[in-house]
Amino acid sequence: MEELKSTYPLIHNKVTSPRFVTPTLRRARLVDWLSANAECRAVVLAADAGYGKTTLLWQWEREVDFPCYWYKLDRNDRDWTLHISYLVEAISQHYPGFGRRAHSVLRQMGGPGSSRPGVTAYLLAEMHEKLREPCTFIIDDWQYVAAVTEVRGLWNQILRDAPPSCRFVFASRGKPQLQFARFKTHGGYAELRTDDLRMTEAEIAELFRDVYRDPLTADEAAELERRTEGWAASLQLVEVSLRERRTPEERRALIESLTATSDSDLFAFLAEEVLEQQPEETRNFLLTTSILHQITPEVAERLAGVHDGTRRLMQLEHTGLFTYRLDESRFRYHGLFREFLERRLADERSEAEVMGLHIHAASYFETSSQWPDAIYHYLKAGLQRQAARLIARYGEDVVAEGRLGLVDEWLQQLPEKTIRDNARLSLLHGEALGIGGNWEAALTALERARIFFAKKQDKRMEALALVKESSVYHYWGRPEIASETAKAGLAAAPADARDLRLRLEGNLAITSLWLHEPLERALN
Repeated sequence: MEELKSTYPLIHNKVTSPRFVTPTLRRARLVDWLSANAECRAVVLAADAGYGKTTLLWQWEREVDFPCYWYKLDRNDRDWTLHISYLVEAISQHYPGFGRRAHSVLRQMGGPGSSRPGVTAYLLAEMHEKLREPCTFIIDDWQYVAAVTEVRGLWNQILRDAPPSCRFVFASRGKPQLQFARFKTHGGYAELRTDDLRMTEAEIAELFRDVYRDPLTADEAAELERRTEGWAASLQLVEVSLRERRTPEERRALIESLTATSDSDLFAFLAEEVLEQQPEETRNFLLTTSILHQITPEVAERLAGVHDGTRRLMQLEHTGLFTYRLDESRFRYHGLFREFLERRLADERSEAEVMGLHIHAASYFETSSQWPDAIYHYLKAGLQRQAARLIARYGEDVVAEGRLGLVDEWLQQLPEKTIRDNARLSLLHGEALGIGGNWEAALTALERARIFFAKKQDKRMEALALVKESSVYHYWGRPEIASETAKAGLAAAPADARDLRLRLEGNLAITSLWLHEPLERALN
């Protein structure tokens, strides 16, 4: 195995402002509210999907005179080390070279098993050094990491110890369970909830008049406010549906048909209405590409059987069909719209057809060396053997990028026997079990892998197993065994395995502090 390296670079658009091509309504009352609370240490926007949280923050950012650092979370951001890396990436856009010390310590201490408070302290020290002027961190889609204890611990430490110049905005579908109480007593906390984000009758009228260029009568605006309860996502679909209804009777009939009892029912009703209005080619394009989290023209063409993927994606974006550009070559559907399309795909196509789409996608991503996406689609297709092959080969590189949680999710979809029979999978599984506090099961898996590599005389992999065993013993509170295991790892590690040796020395340094043993003696 080659020295671990950055195989999966950070996704730059996760730390840049969103891009909106279609016009949006400036939510004046909410933008003003954000500006009035700009000096709060913590601001929370907690509302269901489709209420315009991200759009509002984007509008506000454009009007303030201090830097905003974005971090747009997704389901793969459940390892705290990845949060450190993305925060460094965000700040580095204004301060090149920022975060080198934190990254160095993180690498030396061994990735996901590192001491979170210690690494975070280095990050905070650099923040105190550099971030002396007011700035705001915008943490979008917090709901993806809300249940991760280590991530909450990281952000509680940042909220508590970051420089006074730093403010934090969290956007989430539910209120983040973070330690905000200390700020509430000093006027340092504010929040917006779903009811605050609902569009008023006046805003709905303004939206259709000034943005959609399709003015409503006063009665239509009032009825839409009553039936949609100001839900922005549904109003966008109403506008698309109204394009095909030009007579007052047709428009009134559509508005009066909005009788769903929940947001999800209402969205499904309207999305169905909009989907049925599309030409068959567009409809097929939307359904077949709905299996993708991010869409490029190339993979869209492969799945939909077309030759003009770029044109079609740009057309969807410009017509307001919940399609957003991430960068020059990547797009995504709004989460609500994608979920609806995936359900329609499952309803309309056979299981074999849907499986075939996932296989096509997996093949494309594997050919283009996008291993995480390939693994995801192999698993969705039920091809566990192919997924296991890629996890075993590239899983350590994914872990090295701070995505152990993602690897653990993959492993949970494999048969236990598949993991037991593969030393590399056992190594990954043992580390994941250790991070989860399942010490004995973790050590069993790691020992099984280590014995296999020792028999194969693969010293590099044997040393990697010992790194992970040492970390498990450390977090289990057994510093003596952790120290001896780290020493065994140093004895096994090849001289040119610099990253491995750094991690082992980092583990040894930590255990030496616990044991009050001079590091020089431990290394000797």
